[in-house]
Amino acid sequence: MKRLIFAAVALAIMAPPASAEFPVGFEVKGGIGVGYYSMGEFNDHLAAVREATGQSFEDLTSGFNVMAEGRVWMFGRLAATAGYERFWAEQLMTISSSDYVTYEMPADILSLGGAVHIYRIPKVIDINAGAKGIFCKPIIGTDQDGSWTDYKSTGYGWDLFGEVNTNFLNPLQVGFTLGYRHCKIEDFEDKFGNTPEFSGNGAPMVMDYSGVYFYFTAGVAIW
Repeated sequence: MKRLIFAAVALAIMAPPASAEFPVGFEVKGGIGVGYYSMGEFNDHLAAVREATGQSFEDLTSGFNVMAEGRVWMFGRLAATAGYERFWAEQLMTISSSDYVTYEMPADILSLGGAVHIYRIPKVIDINAGAKGIFCKPIIGTDQDGSWTDYKSTGYGWDLFGEVNTNFLNPLQVGFTLGYRHCKIEDFEDKFGNTPEFSGNGAPMVMDYSGVYFYFTAGVAIW
């Protein structure tokens, strides 16, 4: 991964700047997309419940994501980034007409990182890549037959991404981002210090939002 980052920086330094007019530029954008999660432990829990009850419900593999991000560009080549994301994940297990369990597992994400400008086709597109460190704050909300309980935790992860943005509508831009994030969170507790457990093996619950994701984005860029 270090070699990829060094190569991206080298390309950014050798490439012509995206704009020669402003030594410092700014970019703000938002996006909607989908994240594909690695909920192996949680899906094993679902499998144990399916086997015990004979009911059928799908594994949790993805969720709706939204994002907002700001950037400060230096000489049109390197940028510092700061952003916010929200992940959604939900699973309903209907065991009988009067017996059910709902899991809601949203996560708030704060990120700091950097981006490099890789290539520009004038009046067409810009191609960028970057890396971010992320702070994750998920909640496991469980509703079992009308009794709601929240379990909270925090953790850290990382994110690598590439993106393509238009540059023919300046300062407006639309784009597409494709990336991979690592965000696996453990040590959930409710307000009394109780830990949620998986069915079958009694292991503490783990939420793993790691996986490939994409966003369709729109924003304003002056750089």
